[in-house]
Amino acid sequence: MQHAPILERIFADCGVYRAGARFAGAELNTVAAELDRLFLKIESLETESLPTTARGLGLEQWGALLGLKPAAGSTEELRASILALLGIHGFTLADMNAGLGGCGLPAEVREAGTPGVVEVSFPGTAGIPADFDRLKAVIEEILPCHLEIRYAFWFMTWEEWEKLFLTFENLDRSGLSWADIETHVRL
Repeated sequence: MQHAPILERIFADCGVYRAGARFAGAELNTVAAELDRLFLKIESLETESLPTTARGLGLEQWGALLGLKPAAGSTEELRASILALLGIHGFTLADMNAGLGGCGLPAEVREAGTPGVVEVSFPGTAGIPADFDRLKAVIEEILPCHLEIRYAFWFMTWEEWEKLFLTFENLDRSGLSWADIETHVRL
């Protein structure tokens, strides 16, 4: 924003400054330049202070304030995680599933069939998610502490393996490691 024309109009209306006067032009431009810098700084602070618009330091500080570092891979995922954590309102399954958005990876909680036990799975993620220990810590901060949490992971079944490779010779030619084979599911 350019503050020089605004200041010029304000000072002219007050009778302090005459447009085109040489003696006040430099002072007005100096003050206007400082206001421009201040305005940009305030605009940046406003952007970073709101989790809906923050891009860098603001998101880091929101994460620190919440005491968590969600396992998010991008700025958008981190923002969604923090917003999900800020939106935890209750302890119904719907509330807990909404809150699990705060872990930074799609996760789903459901009743395990035993009172006080829930199962957390990761739809769309084959195998054990990367950095699972940190992810687990975040999930256990989000879910109520009185619940026992069991984790369910998705691996390739023998039936899927047989359809994909047909023989051990085909498997050998694929060059896949055991971990690659386990998680070689079609998402």
